[in-house]
Amino acid sequence: MGRRIQFAVLLLVGLFILPVIAVNIVSISQISSAINDDVDSNSPHPSHFPSLESSLRVSARSAVTCSSVEMSTLPTNLSLSSGECSSLNLGTLASESVLDISVQVSDSPIDLLFFNENGATTYLAGQNYHLAMTADPTLESLSGTVNFHWQVPASLTDKGWFIIIDNMAHPGDENFGDQGANSSTVSLDVEFLSSSEFDLFHGLAVLAPGSHSELAGGSELTFDAGDKLTITTWPISGDADLYLMTDDQRTNYLSNGNGEAFISGASLTSITAQQTLVWTVPAELDGTPLHLMFDNEAEPTGGGEGIGMAKVSLKLELTPVLSPEFSIQGSELGTTIGFQAAMPNSHNQINTLQWDFDTSVDSDNNGVNDDDNDAGGWGVSTTYLAPGVFEISLTIASLDGRSSTIAHSVTITDTVAPTFSVSIPGLDSEMHALVDHSQLITASANAEDAHAIASINWIVDGNLQGSGSSIDLQWGVPGEHQVEIIVTDPSGNSDSTNITVEVIDTTTPVINEEKTSVPISAQEGKAVTFNASALDAWDEASDLHYAWDLDPDFDADNDGNARNDADLQGANPGHIFQNPGKTEIVLTVTDAAGNSDSAGFTIQVSPAPSKGNMFALVLIISIVAIATSVAGLIGYRKVQEHAAVQLLVGHGLSAEEAETQVLSIKVNRKLSVFANAETLAGLDSGDVKTVVQLQNDEKSQLSQQLYGGDPVPASQISDPNAGFQRSSNAGSYGGHAGYGGNSRANAENELARIAGVTPAASGYAQGQRSRVLSEDEFSAFADDVAGADSEQSTHISDAPASNDHFNPISQDSPSSQTVQTDQQSTAAAQKRATSMGVVIPQNSAVSEGEMDEDVAFLKGLQMQGDSGSADSMSSQSTSTQTAAEAPSQAPDTNSGATEQEGLVEAACGACGAHFSLTFPDGINEVLVDCPSCGVEQVLRS
Repeated sequence: MGRRIQFAVLLLVGLFILPVIAVNIVSISQISSAINDDVDSNSPHPSHFPSLESSLRVSARSAVTCSSVEMSTLPTNLSLSSGECSSLNLGTLASESVLDISVQVSDSPIDLLFFNENGATTYLAGQNYHLAMTADPTLESLSGTVNFHWQVPASLTDKGWFIIIDNMAHPGDENFGDQGANSSTVSLDVEFLSSSEFDLFHGLAVLAPGSHSELAGGSELTFDAGDKLTITTWPISGDADLYLMTDDQRTNYLSNGNGEAFISGASLTSITAQQTLVWTVPAELDGTPLHLMFDNEAEPTGGGEGIGMAKVSLKLELTPVLSPEFSIQGSELGTTIGFQAAMPNSHNQINTLQWDFDTSVDSDNNGVNDDDNDAGGWGVSTTYLAPGVFEISLTIASLDGRSSTIAHSVTITDTVAPTFSVSIPGLDSEMHALVDHSQLITASANAEDAHAIASINWIVDGNLQGSGSSIDLQWGVPGEHQVEIIVTDPSGNSDSTNITVEVIDTTTPVINEEKTSVPISAQEGKAVTFNASALDAWDEASDLHYAWDLDPDFDADNDGNARNDADLQGANPGHIFQNPGKTEIVLTVTDAAGNSDSAGFTIQVSPAPSKGNMFALVLIISIVAIATSVAGLIGYRKVQEHAAVQLLVGHGLSAEEAETQVLSIKVNRKLSVFANAETLAGLDSGDVKTVVQLQNDEKSQLSQQLYGGDPVPASQISDPNAGFQRSSNAGSYGGHAGYGGNSRANAENELARIAGVTPAASGYAQGQRSRVLSEDEFSAFADDVAGADSEQSTHISDAPASNDHFNPISQDSPSSQTVQTDQQSTAAAQKRATSMGVVIPQNSAVSEGEMDEDVAFLKGLQMQGDSGSADSMSSQSTSTQTAAEAPSQAPDTNSGATEQEGLVEAACGACGAHFSLTFPDGINEVLVDCPSCGVEQVLRS
């Protein structure tokens, strides 16, 4: 039973609700379409809506028809009968634009409904429109007078908006608002407001009872000290409160704490009428974030009760402070003076800044001095052209059209001295000028100053010479002068400089060519002297400087002039050229003032002779000198020899004999190279003899040696062999006193002596057996001896007169004492032979062969002696005894001989020459001629 009742109730509810749901579904569909149009499309103006109205007629409810009114045709009073409505087309409104709406309703209340172009279709279709209308500005059951500001909701695109004045029971009003039971008269005024640059909030605030809403806060409500905040309210319903609070106060407000919850003097409470509050941000809240709270609650105490719907139209407007200020940098004349603006601008409210650097001057010629726009911007600068006090003004303008001006003064001072440059002929960087004497010069000064030049004074040698930018100067005597230039500006700043003007001589010295000499040639390595002279009309000769440039192609002092180097200095320098060839030199003469004259010279430097050439030259000279001397001596000797030959011819010699005599003298005597003709002829040492006379003398001497007696004069010897013939009285062999008694006996004794045997008489006395040579044997022996003597004599005449060909052997040398013997001759040495009184020391008779051997030996004595001088001699000694000093008798050389194996070495007692002889067996004494000087020598073994 219970279940049936429940089912019946549900059925009844469904039958009642389904139609409503169906109608609402259509309405929702239309609302959704309107929302989509609001977001995604540009809807046509509401005046194009007839087609929309006709399309809505298909709805389950009948459409609503309203009279249309345009803004331009809106009457002052609009009368609406019961059941009528009127649609006011506001046109397309910009997003967030603000409208000032004033409504006055008479007689009977009406509904004032706000729709965008999409939402209006719902109303006109007779559908439920509350969800399609804009609720905040909508006023239902409105009567009396209402004024409020409405801000168009923000949207992506601008839309068309409508205000519908409803005086009817709309099928979709769901019984809300007035139902249009009576006629009503409405006066509607709509104005479009321009938004202020600094409007923080402008629109309707709607709150349900017991609620609050923060309209703005944080960085958007951070103000500068001096900013002004203006709050204007237009309440529509309720008694809401409006609080401005800091962060801490907001915390207290939200927590219902006991502390302060808002800023006193910056809040409105129980807003029931239009109010305006202007609040200036104090310095302590400069830069402090604030919050604007809309309150419809009972708390905090002192505000509205919060028991009804609160709808208030309000405007929160900021007026940023305009407080221009600037600073000044610099005050020196001629320097850049800077100006920097410094003022609050947190909201970027400052639009322009305008500077007037001198408010006493109308720079733009508009008749007003202090409104010149000399510069713009936050930081500017200028330069003042004169010292003084100047007023500078800064005018700023904000974005909302307000402006403000501030002015300051600046004192510009001139503390910088003028600058200037001086121009004087010959002035260098050291402020030193060279001026010729008697030269008129013009000195000028080019001065500059940030302000002006008051004066330019010229002080010459301590005295004011003149004023102005230029002055003429002249001096007649060389010397130094001090010139001081003083430049002053109007502020008393001055600068000066000192210049030394040296008045100099410009007369150029002139090289005196007549007294200047430079050799045109020189020899490498040999010194040359240069001589120079110059004349100068002003300077003394001692003040002139002479410089010699030895290499005009090389700038040794790097002064840019290669021809003025002082390689040598002085008027008479010397120099040694080291390199042969053509050499250019330049002489430069300079006076004390630097004036100079130059002259060039060319010198040909020849190469020095080499050492090898010098030696050759000396050698050649020496050879020539020697050759000349030798030639002279030879010529002299030839002349003297010719004269000597003539002298000898005058003494009876033939020309051939005379030449032979001279040649013999030259060979056998040591003559001076300057020997005269008499010496060369031998006349200085006695009479000269012919060859025949010399041969006769030799024969006479040999005869004396063989036969004894006085020598036969050569003039009496006609037969060379006569000396060997037996005398008529030579019959006996007695007596050895001389050869005079018995020539045969004497000859035998001499032969025995020469042969080294004992004469017959002696042998007999000793009881030895002897043999007497027959007369034929003796004659043969004598002939042999004579022949040997003749050979010896001839050999001696040809032998040299000196010992130059002998190598002297010391008497102390053992070799000079050595005698070479033959072992085989030892037995033969015991033999003796006796002939013609010569005892042969042997018992047996001497054979004929032995005698021949002895004779042959005697014949070869001379030859052996001569050859021994060159071959057998082993040592010599020098003797001071010459052949002329030899004794008439043959010296005994026995003491100087040494014997060894039959070889005897001996030294000549006359000349000291050494020679050797080998004795035959049985011979122990011989008579030989010296191979060197020819003097006979007795040699014993």
